[in-house]
Amino acid sequence: DPEKRAAMVEPLIARLEDKDAEVRTRAIDILREIRDPRAVLPLTQKFRDPVFIVRQQAVSAVGVFGDSRACEPLSVLLLSQGLISKGSLFPSALQSLRELAAHGGLETLIESLNEVFYEESVIKIAKALLEIGDSRAIKPLERVLSKVPQTGRIEDDGNRTSGYIYANYGPE
Repeated sequence: DPEKRAAMVEPLIARLEDKDAEVRTRAIDILREIRDPRAVLPLTQKFRDPVFIVRQQAVSAVGVFGDSRACEPLSVLLLSQGLISKGSLFPSALQSLRELAAHGGLETLIESLNEVFYEESVIKIAKALLEIGDSRAIKPLERVLSKVPQTGRIEDDGNRTSGYIYANYGPE
């Protein structure tokens, strides 16, 4: 029932502040299912929760809302997280931005290409942009990938050329 679900949102948002991490995680899961836009900003506040699983669940959850307000906080995570470090939220943030491609996530990923420091992060963002398949990413991808050392790969078979991008996504 949509009315009952809507009535649950505020109490669930309040549970995001519970002392018990399991309660916070369960609240995130239910908010993700309900997908009420009132939950987006409170969920982005949980990106700084002291418990990793709560942070990860919140980052993963915001992508399903289709709400552009999550893009900026996700961008901050992409730029601040080491890809390989234990406890990194980079993979979850990247996935949520892919899910938000039609709601500002594409532009956020394109902007992030020029700002991330780690080669592996650039390659992961490039892969995500290729999977999204929007021609607006072609020029930024070409520009950034021309700077990636030959060791960088965006496909397992080593295709990292602009020809690959054009062949799969067409000219702008």
